[in-house]
Amino acid sequence: MSKTTSNFFGDGADTSVFTPFTRSSDESLRACIGPNRRNGNIKWYGVYNKDGSRHDPYDLTFCQHCGENAFKYGEVWQVTDAEYPNLLNVLICDITKKDNNLFGERRCISLPFEYADDGDSIRGAIELNVNLIDKYNKHWTPVTLGTDDSDISAKEHNVLIAKVPTHQRWQFVTKCAPSFNQEDIYYKFGIIKAKDGREVKVKNTRGSTNFYIPLSNDYGYTQVNGYETGVEGEQFFFIAPPTEEVEAGIADASNKLSNIFQGTFTIHKMIRHKKFVEPEEDLIQYRGGATRGGATRGGATRCGASKGGTNLGTSGFQQNVNSTTVDATFNEVASVKFTIQLVNNESEEERLYFANIIETQTRNWREQQISKLMAQQKSIDLEIEKLRNGTPRSRALQPSTFEQQEQHLI
Repeated sequence: MSKTTSNFFGDGADTSVFTPFTRSSDESLRACIGPNRRNGNIKWYGVYNKDGSRHDPYDLTFCQHCGENAFKYGEVWQVTDAEYPNLLNVLICDITKKDNNLFGERRCISLPFEYADDGDSIRGAIELNVNLIDKYNKHWTPVTLGTDDSDISAKEHNVLIAKVPTHQRWQFVTKCAPSFNQEDIYYKFGIIKAKDGREVKVKNTRGSTNFYIPLSNDYGYTQVNGYETGVEGEQFFFIAPPTEEVEAGIADASNKLSNIFQGTFTIHKMIRHKKFVEPEEDLIQYRGGATRGGATRGGATRCGASKGGTNLGTSGFQQNVNSTTVDATFNEVASVKFTIQLVNNESEEERLYFANIIETQTRNWREQQISKLMAQQKSIDLEIEKLRNGTPRSRALQPSTFEQQEQHLI
């Protein structure tokens, strides 16, 4: 197994050229257009109200990709310039909005848990979703949930099926469900492993994986961008190999294994100490970042037969989670298991198109290296010839051929 894109693709491959906004070979959207991005040249969709009337597009609209992949037929309608002059150029995609009463949850799956507290049964949930990101984690776009029966059934069993375009960086995001509002409840990352055996390590600024994150709508929003935080070159990178690569035996050995992640969250109740106690590892609280302003990161896709893929580490860096220390004990009260599966539904032609982008990069790099080596060889050959010829003085002092031969006469 290659583990990294540099090992798999070879020297010269530059995965930074693929961003969340990279278009397909025909320039169509491969994912959501992204938060607060406008484009009047694509289709836009509005949503129907519960009574069948059209919801005001000045309030809610969805980009072409989300309208055609995150909703079933009959749930949305196309916004046209004829009906709404000059509106298409200013619309933004509202797929990241929370509006369960109108169009439901189209990005996140809910991971429910239950625990007992003073005789009461308390129910809560952690939300889990996938985004596409760039190398520097500055730009992102949501991967929306699918609408097939298999997608819905998977979601009900804590399985997130993320239909991700090939050759893309991605992240998964965890946060508190909006409906949960309990003080002193925290969650902790347990063991998270891909099916190929590779582990995901989320660390705090002390380099420890033993920390607790508040289950709060103010805190606890945590992004996981790669196999290990705080380490360069571990960023997630998903590839859906073309069929001809699979049949030729050149797809990575981790194909259809490294695209499946299984993990656990444990839920903890914080018990503050009245007296000071020297902090130990299990007495430490760490806050997992803060909710971003504007849209909350979230997202998946749909169309055609889904195919597995390969997940590798690539260039990119994610900082460890910032942390603070408190004098408290964290008692485990519940646990949640989850699975993330990355799949791809793009055509064979499309997967070949992106595979060829990398192949062109590596071929151009090899040709450049050959040219450099040939230039160096030419320079070396000239130096060798120069040394062999010597100087005018050394050539003048050399004996003639007859003189050399006479030295061997008997």
